[in-house]
Amino acid sequence: MQIILIAAQSLDGFITRHDTPGAAFTSAADKAWFRSALEMIDASVLGGVTYRAERDIILGNCQPGRRRVVLTRSPDRHVADAQPDLLEFTSETPTEVRERLSGLGHRR
Repeated sequence: MQIILIAAQSLDGFITRHDTPGAAFTSAADKAWFRSALEMIDASVLGGVTYRAERDIILGNCQPGRRRVVLTRSPDRHVADAQPDLLEFTSETPTEVRERLSGLGHRR
């Protein structure tokens, strides 16, 4: 399984705009590149803070063949948002998630 890390970072080294989570500080070009990069990825793993900041966008863009896994200490809090084979919530370790996704046939 190929693992690709994508993170938006400002020139001064921040990955958020102070106390504002999400990618509001990124440029239109950054956002376009990110969307195109996601087209090549069959499984995405993100954190709970990212999910909560971008929840509506993520829920509106679930696509077959592009599983999204949200790492959270409280997966039961998100049962209503879960969508089989599209969007899941887990408290597994990153290693456990990688092994499970690889076993399911995900390659990137």
